[in-house]
Amino acid sequence: MTKKRDFMVTMLRDLRAGASPRRSQGICHAFLTNNAPGMPAQPPASRLQRIEQLALFDAVSLLIVAAPAALVALCTREWLTAIAATGVCICGGLELCGRKRLQRRSAGGIRWLCTAQLCCLGFILFYAYHLASRPPDRGILAMLPSFTREQLAELSPDPNALETLFRTAQRITAAAIAFVAILYQGGLVFYYLKSRDAARAVFNEPPMLESQPPPLPAGPPPLPQQSTAPLTPPPRQR
Repeated sequence: MTKKRDFMVTMLRDLRAGASPRRSQGICHAFLTNNAPGMPAQPPASRLQRIEQLALFDAVSLLIVAAPAALVALCTREWLTAIAATGVCICGGLELCGRKRLQRRSAGGIRWLCTAQLCCLGFILFYAYHLASRPPDRGILAMLPSFTREQLAELSPDPNALETLFRTAQRITAAAIAFVAILYQGGLVFYYLKSRDAARAVFNEPPMLESQPPPLPAGPPPLPQQSTAPLTPPPRQR
């Protein structure tokens, strides 16, 4: 943190002293790319390890959220919702496959990660469109407590107005889901694509062989076993 503060002070001092625009642009570019003096760039191996951790976290999150949703949708016969949730589960599996390829030093794993995120975005947008276009479920109103239903009846005695209110809330929820998915999945695709050079740099290096301790020397040969039979004296000569 102190190095960043000193670098900012140096940059402001140069700008105040009337530095050229090209020098100022170079200073700002160095600061944004984390290549400023005294600030070493992140090594490619560390960035690749972060990608693998992020892919594992995202894939497990997709499976945890989408698998129960698919089961509930199948039980309630919401076929389109079940298709979207099952597709998200498949995307989580694709992301795990891409992570496994990266661990095997294959640059094609980045393609798998990007494909998984784009397919996941497509399934989420499909579900958001389905949620915004379908009529509101009347079973939701029946699940509310009686006190809440009485208050809603007092606020809007017209059932059509109440249905319009539910439809509006449903469309707002669908728009929020689509917006968050575009930001999150799109951001992951951009981050993965930006990390292709780091992955290639790591994979072009020869693999590091783990050093193993030398084998232990063989022990001394076993001593011959002594016979425990009693010694007989030699026969006397006559």
